[in-house]
Parts: sequence; C-alpha cells; structure tokens
Amino acid sequence: MPITLVHATTGERLNVEACRRGSGRQSVASSRDFDLFLVNNGQGHAQTPASHTLAVRSLAKHLDKTVKAVPSTVVTMAARQSKHAELYTTNDDPIA
Repeated sequence: MPITLVHATTGERLNVEACRRGSGRQSVASSRDFDLFLVNNGQGHAQTPASHTLAVRSLAKHLDKTVKAVPSTVVTMAARQSKHAELYTTNDDPIA
C-alpha cells in the first residue's frame, strides 16, 4: 500500500510502502499491523536520513490510531518481493 508523505514547507516527498506485518524483512518502522519501508529508487546502499526515519515512525503511530483493519490486498514485503522481483533491484555496483 503506497503512502506519500510531503513536507509542508520544503515540498520534500517520501514514498513509503506499507506492507502487512510479518515478512521478516527489516523495515524502517512498524505499526501494529504494518511494516513500513522507504522507496529509495534503487539506492539500497544509501543510509536513511534520521529525519526520514522519524517521519516514518510518526506515520506508524498515526496508522495505529486510524487503521482498524488491514485491507486484504496488502501483503507482506516477502510476498510482494516474490511477486514483483523486478521492482527490487538496486543501482549498487557489484563488489569485485
């Protein structure tokens, strides 16, 4: 389930993928029902800025307060990666 966060002052956008909990993958943050992942356009090596982590953690708290049930179309990250492997490549150079 894609979620876009937009900074009110700067216009900076964070694209977050909310997946059903339980994938075993390391998320940026988790709510009661969701694991939250930042979409970083293939920059898997890039460190997540602390401000982005805080924003995603705040989103997790918001989801806990507002979402009563996980839509049936929301799957775990592992299931999503299995179904859409082409979306999970990185631009990282291979280590020689």
